[in-house]
Amino acid sequence: RTIRFDFDCRCDCVIVAARAIMKDRRLYFMFQAILVILTCECLAFIFCSMECDMRLRYARHNSTSDGFQILLLGDVHILGTRRRHWIDLIWSDWGLCKIVYFASLIHNPEVVLINGDIFDEGNYFLLPQFESAMQRFSRIFSNTSTKLFAGPGNHDVGLLETVSADRVKWFEQSFGASNRILCHRNVSFLTYNTLVLGPYSPPTLQSQTTHFLSATSTRRALAACSGAR
Repeated sequence: RTIRFDFDCRCDCVIVAARAIMKDRRLYFMFQAILVILTCECLAFIFCSMECDMRLRYARHNSTSDGFQILLLGDVHILGTRRRHWIDLIWSDWGLCKIVYFASLIHNPEVVLINGDIFDEGNYFLLPQFESAMQRFSRIFSNTSTKLFAGPGNHDVGLLETVSADRVKWFEQSFGASNRILCHRNVSFLTYNTLVLGPYSPPTLQSQTTHFLSATSTRRALAACSGAR
């Protein structure tokens, strides 16, 4: 015996289910609640990403240069337990996961750049708190396999006289040097620690940044990445 399950059959099933939902008020309100939650929690991110993708496609269509897509994230602010409840942390991490997932899925960026303030309370972290926050960061960004470059912000390591050398060290061990040149497809990305370029900041960290910016090797590395001779 052969059962034919074609497009018309599927449409009939949908119509029957819709009629059943409309007749039962409880099912109707439950369906509405599920639709609202689905829209707010998933579809909204998809629509925003698709709108941005349409604009990028239009820009690429009218451009003669060959480039690549970058996902730029600013002020991610992964929450901490000092000022927030654990429910806030779960809700915020879930939202960040969706943002990173849908943006990576739709735009397919080659590089992810985070320009500071990855954490919300990083300037108060002790080592165990930093390690716990890094585990949450890894879970949030586990959906993207692209290159990820990050620089420190004042909420990560402090600002001027509040900059902690230990926090800078932990940050660099996880994300790479604060002062460095990142090269991708002959495009240079220069990242340096601006948080120590001011009065009362730690002298050692300040001298490292100023030396990096004025060093001949930095200019040579920038020229080498761009293909200049």
